[in-house]
Amino acid sequence: VSIGNVIIKLISMELGCLDGKKLVVIGAGKIGCLVAKALPRKGPVTIFIANRTYSRAERLAEEVGGKAVRFDKLREAIGFADAVVCATSSPHLVLKLDDVQLLPQNRPLLVIDVSNPRGVDERIGYLPGIKLIDLDQIIRIVRENIRFREDAVTDARAILLPLVASTMERLRIGDKKRR
Repeated sequence: VSIGNVIIKLISMELGCLDGKKLVVIGAGKIGCLVAKALPRKGPVTIFIANRTYSRAERLAEEVGGKAVRFDKLREAIGFADAVVCATSSPHLVLKLDDVQLLPQNRPLLVIDVSNPRGVDERIGYLPGIKLIDLDQIIRIVRENIRFREDAVTDARAILLPLVASTMERLRIGDKKRR
């Protein structure tokens, strides 16, 4: 239920097969690294890494077989992207309305903002063709996933405990007969 795994699952659910998809990861910190490192294992995708410090973006891009993008070229990279993951700790918005407003309207774009504080202008989610998923929504998904797993554990215990008890009883009876 890590945030990195939830992000990958969300991208896969929204985009379907990741083959041939282009993804932009904004931020080369902890979460950005988790996402970028998990993506190549999900199919042949093109990954663009943008970071405030370009050398850090280059290192991560090299590590995951992606391409580093300078912030002044971010808008261009997003224009070709199927999904954007914004994972920064910047105190200001990194992805603004102007950055996506002029994108072709017929191309859908998934934008996932896991920045703290928010790095994506929430008005972006109201543009046609753009789906914005923010950190609050992801946290709800993680909590639901945890509840689902806890319920599965409870169900498994209800099935296993009687079986373990009967097995232990048979072992005690068998042990008494051997004496």
